[in-house]
Amino acid sequence: MFFEKNENIELLEKFLSSVDVLAVKDKIIENRLLLVTKIIEFISKSPSEWDKRCSFNMQCSGKDFINNISSFNYANPTNVDLLYSTAYRFLCEFDFFRAYGVESDSRLRSVFIEIQKDIDGMNDSIKPQMIYALYQMPVEMLKNLVNNPKTTSFIEF
Repeated sequence: MFFEKNENIELLEKFLSSVDVLAVKDKIIENRLLLVTKIIEFISKSPSEWDKRCSFNMQCSGKDFINNISSFNYANPTNVDLLYSTAYRFLCEFDFFRAYGVESDSRLRSVFIEIQKDIDGMNDSIKPQMIYALYQMPVEMLKNLVNNPKTTSFIEF
């Protein structure tokens, strides 16, 4: 249990209500903050589902994600990139582990599309993290799954 923890749910809800009143002048920061907010809204609406499907990132960057939300500077939201890249990692994993034959939720898909547009135009230090989440992280998740001692039936297949 990670996102389902009461203190994490409260923190996510506090973030959502605090971000809702921000006026950001930089369009890139504003867009990234909006996308982070959408991802956090998805998480806060079904935390148990995100807990089930995001164990890799909970283990790798979950504490940092919560700490970054907790320490987010609402007065100067230029530090949104840390949240943005980590929220994107969670989104990618969540989508990766959706049930076989089930299409992505259209609202999630629209967030993916908006983030992809942003990645295509990036020239800042966050771009490698975003590319990692999209391409390398699924390989790492699959390696963890295949190499897990409890996954013998897959190996014997």
